[in-house]
Amino acid sequence: NTAVHGFSESDVEAMSDLVRRHNLTGVVLAVNARILAKDPTPFDAFFDEVPASQILAWTGKFLLPISRKQVEKIKAHFRENGGLDRVGFDIEMAGSFVMGVI
Repeated sequence: NTAVHGFSESDVEAMSDLVRRHNLTGVVLAVNARILAKDPTPFDAFFDEVPASQILAWTGKFLLPISRKQVEKIKAHFRENGGLDRVGFDIEMAGSFVMGVI
């Protein structure tokens, strides 16, 4: 289940297949930041397969804000794998640890 475990390799492979099938370039994937924080690893292959791609990690307007720890987890992953410059954020950050955990 994506909401529980994050995006799977097969989820991201399906995204890659769609991009290839339609010969798309410069693709920006809008990805829920909370789900991305669970495991950003599958998107490494997407970045390899679609060189001009980017990720926009977002939180919903009427959803609870994301914790700073989750955002840092995303940033650390992509920083370590050389893709941080291809990840943007449109998020509401929690003002406290408690609000980010709820």
